[in-house]
Amino acid sequence: MKLLPVDTVLLLVRLLLAAVFALSGGTKLADHAGTREAMLDFGVPARFAAPAAAALPVAELAVAVALVPPASARIGAFGALVLLLVFTSLLAYHLAHGRAPACRCFGRLSAEPPGWPALARNLVLAALATTVLFGPVTGFTVDARTVALGLLLAGGAAFFALWQRQEQLRRRLAELECKLAERPAATTRPRAPAFRLPNLAGTVLDLEALLASGNPALLVFANPDCGACDALLPDLGRWHREHRLTVAVISRGAAGPNRARADRYGLPLILLQRDREVADAYRAAGTPCAVLVHPDGTLDGRPVYGPERIRTLVSSRFGSSAAVADGRRGSAADR
Repeated sequence: MKLLPVDTVLLLVRLLLAAVFALSGGTKLADHAGTREAMLDFGVPARFAAPAAAALPVAELAVAVALVPPASARIGAFGALVLLLVFTSLLAYHLAHGRAPACRCFGRLSAEPPGWPALARNLVLAALATTVLFGPVTGFTVDARTVALGLLLAGGAAFFALWQRQEQLRRRLAELECKLAERPAATTRPRAPAFRLPNLAGTVLDLEALLASGNPALLVFANPDCGACDALLPDLGRWHREHRLTVAVISRGAAGPNRARADRYGLPLILLQRDREVADAYRAAGTPCAVLVHPDGTLDGRPVYGPERIRTLVSSRFGSSAAVADGRRGSAADR
């Protein structure tokens, strides 16, 4: 196997270092806030953190540019060596004292705190910079395969940094999924507004009392002078008997007229509001209007208006008996 000439190897090393510093400087430049936080984590005084965060990526980009031409390659290698040794010394000091500051060496691509592998990586890069500093410097008198290999190394460095970031995101996502799995599932349905109203006997009942049986509660808003309400009232007592459902009519007015309607239509429960305080809380803008409340106190959708839509709501949730009964009643009326 034929080995590459020394000058070709050193050229590839320069290209590799240039790619690393270009990636490091470019990502830091795009993440100035993160770079400033890293400066603070490494002990830079607050008043110098912002200027240092602006100067460091510029210095790294300058090193990357200087490493490419033969005339400035040694200057670039010297700058790279100084930056690497300074950072390696600071990192070693913090790691020795049990601290792991977020270096953001490659901006957002490496937001995780570095460890001893980062220290070893920097020592290898420092050794490469030393080799360029004291080795022979040549130009680009190499064939296309050498240039392609250099580009491949540069792309490999960028890919490795991106792969590291992807692994970090994957771990964070896995941790977040575990935390979400440990939390109880939150309902997406809104909670029904609480209320306290007297029945026809004067006993005050609240929403919890209506749901105490463990069945859903159908709140039907009606008025004594509502003709459309009268068309629906005969169904309410039957639904209360046939389904595991608590039906409560929320009406207005005096107890006498409402008691007569309850006796006439066999209504199980009528609650009296003073004006529209409960209807407004449930956004019931007209009558008849129905709202279905689940046993856990959450609302099943928006308010439903009109006898037909209310019957459709009950039949869709509890079976087809409501619709069938409504159809029979309509046929009888036609006859």
